[in-house]
Amino acid sequence: MLRKGVEEARNQLPALLDAAEKGRSTVITRRGVPIAALVPIATYNAAVRQQPADTRRGIRSRTLGQG
Repeated sequence: MLRKGVEEARNQLPALLDAAEKGRSTVITRRGVPIAALVPIATYNAAVRQQPADTRRGIRSRTLGQG
């Protein structure tokens, strides 16, 4: 897994997307603190499928200000 600072990730986005297509994940940090992850879509889809349906609905409701 790669680790990149925000500025470095911004400058290298095309290469990071290529890496994701090849199955590599990247953690993006701000001042050394992880803030996001760029993961292959298959990894993301697998993680979403593992969540119970009511959990996904609850997150969506809170995000949209409905719950």
